[in-house]
Order: sequence, then structure tokens, then C-alpha cells
Amino acid sequence: MNVMQKPIELDDATFEAELKQFLDQQMLFRGPDPEIMGSHDLAPKTELEKRSLEKNVDVVTRTVIRNRLQMIANEANEILSHIGSAPGAKWGDLICAIFTAAGDLAIASSNGVLLFSVLAHHPIKYILKYWKNEPTVGIADGDIFMHNDARFGNVHNTDQSCLLPIFHKGELVAWAGSIIHEGENGACEPGGMPSAALSPYDEGLKISPMRCGEGFKLREDLVTYFQNSVRDPKLQLEDMRAKLAATMRIRSRLLEVIEEYGLETVIGTVRDALDSTVEEVERRFEALPDGKVRYVHFADSTLRENVAIKINCCLEIKGKNLIVDLRGSSPEFLNRANNTVLCSLKGMIAQVFLNFVWPDLPRNQAVLVPVKVLTDQNSALNCSPASPNAQSMMTFFPSFTAVEHCLMKFLFR
Repeated sequence: MNVMQKPIELDDATFEAELKQFLDQQMLFRGPDPEIMGSHDLAPKTELEKRSLEKNVDVVTRTVIRNRLQMIANEANEILSHIGSAPGAKWGDLICAIFTAAGDLAIASSNGVLLFSVLAHHPIKYILKYWKNEPTVGIADGDIFMHNDARFGNVHNTDQSCLLPIFHKGELVAWAGSIIHEGENGACEPGGMPSAALSPYDEGLKISPMRCGEGFKLREDLVTYFQNSVRDPKLQLEDMRAKLAATMRIRSRLLEVIEEYGLETVIGTVRDALDSTVEEVERRFEALPDGKVRYVHFADSTLRENVAIKINCCLEIKGKNLIVDLRGSSPEFLNRANNTVLCSLKGMIAQVFLNFVWPDLPRNQAVLVPVKVLTDQNSALNCSPASPNAQSMMTFFPSFTAVEHCLMKFLFR
């Protein structure tokens, strides 16, 4: 005799949890993560960082270690500028940096492009979130990760990065990173920044954060794939190797400092570099009068036709924080490449401060933590993944101008 099984009854919360688990297991495509891309805050302190900061390390020792770390980043940057083949490596469109284990950029080379210092962390956050515990990927000592798709971080697809996890006695303690603006990435026009791009698929290589090497060696099959995707395969090979050499130099030097001063002392110094920067930026905002300043700016071209692109800017200082409100700016262009992804916009805002307002501040991600950036979704300053962004300079440079105009009014009040 057949007995019909009674259906299982689930409350709403359990049903939603079960449904989410099922959908997560059936993932067909992991695209850009809006949560990662929308955040520029520091990750919560790890247990190691908490222990490290509790140690009574004197100021002189912290200063010596911090200067050593700065020189490590500078040394790697010098190496990269000399052995890199792309024109960008020679004119300084590059950066080398030390990141925390959670992916926050703590120490950036003192030469190179400033805006990278607050937007290079997104790919590492993506790797940690999606690949660390993924059985087919994972993160191990000697792994090499690469990335260039601006929808996952950085400015635009010409910027190719190499990211190297740094382990100490089996524990992930930091990351090393290097970025070069490459002169070629296989886009529909030579040079990597095609104004003719009508969709993201005209913009050439789109490397989501991915492991492309193990045991400190690049995988020959993936190198071949990247070379086969661009017009200049020799350049692609040479600069993949150059960026790897720079990150490996950071790794070896950082482990030397850890051996000399101890892991907790060094990790505490790295985290303190971020926390002290946040405190100093908050102090400087608090010293300015509260209030709002507005400015409207217009870009006048997409590089293909004349068109007025509105940049609507309102800056508000409230105690220790700054609100940059760019809502009301022009909508995105679905068939033009002059859109900006949100992290590129934030990088340019940080460059306003680090270049012209507070050039004495450290170049790290924490500079922007007390700043809140408001934009409209699917606008030219916060475009969707479906929009091309190779010529993002055409909108984030005018945004730079708008923010700078507002800041001048605050500074002279």
C-alpha cells in the first residue's frame, strides 16, 4: 500500500535560508560583488592584530619598522619601473604596496599613482571572500593572483595587478601587490583605453581576480592565454614577470623584518599605520567648520561627440566626517566608454586630498575611511557592470575638479 508522504512545513526564515543555500550551491557565474566594490572601510581587527596592538611597543621601534616597510615598497617600485616594459612603468603609472592579511592597503610606495592607494584592495577582498575556501582554488604560500577588470577593482582594464599572499609559519599575515598601467590589453583599439568601445566586450582582457601561478611560478598555459589575447604578447609576458618580481621582493624583505623584530611587532605596526591615519584624518575634518558647499561642473565630450555631462557635487563636513554627495550627476552611457566605476571615483577623490590638501599624510586606504561617498546607481560616476568604462578619466577627472572647487571654499571660510 502506497502512503503519500506528508510535505515538510518550513517557517519563512527557514525557507529563505534553505533557498539561499541552494542558490549559493548552484552559482553559475560569480561576477563583481557590489558589497565589496561599495566599501572602502577597514576590515575588523584580526586576533593577531589585536594581540599585536596590545604589546607595549615604543614609538621609536614602531617608527623604525614603519620606515623599513616604506622603503620596502619604494624598493619594489624602483625595481618595477626599471624592469617593466610598458611605457606606464617608465612614466610612473604604477604602484607597489603592502596589504594586511584581510586585504587593506597599509603601505604604498611613495612614488607612483596616488589613486591606486585606496582602490587596490578590492581584488584581494574578492579573493578572500570567494576563493580562500573554494576547494578548486584556495590560497597557499607561493600562489600568484592577477587581475585587471575594473569592475572588480582598480581604475580601468589597462591596469594589471599581481597579488601575492605572504605566509609566516603557515599563517597568512599579509599581501604584496604591484600594478602597472599596461599599454596594450587586446581592446578594440590599440592602447587599452578605447573610446570606440560600445560595450564591456570591446575593452579587451577582463581578468577577474584569479590564481595564475603556484610555487612562485606563473602557469605557462595561462600566460599563453593572456599573451594570445593581446596585440603585444612580448609586453604581456615581460610585465607579468616584472610585477611578480616586485611582489616577491616585497615578500622577502617583509619576512626579513618579521624575523628581526617579531611577527606581532611588525603586524601591529602595519595595523597602526592604518588606524593612526584614520584618527588623523578625523582630527583634520573636525578642525574645519561644519557646513555644506555646492558646485556643478560639466564635461563636454565623450571623445566621440560633444555632449554636456553633469557633475553635481555637494560636500558636507559633519564633525569628524566628510560626505561627498554626487547624486544628481548624469546617468551612465550604455554605449560609450566614459563611465566610472565607483572605486575609481573614490580613488580620484582621495587623490585630491593626498596631492593638494594633505600631501603629508601616508598613502594608504585609511585616508578615505572618514569620507562617505553618495552616488546614484547606474550613473556616469557609478556605472553598472553592463556599461563600458575604459575611458573613465572623462568623468572622474571632472569629478576631481568639482570636489577640489568645493574644498577650496571650505579651506578659505
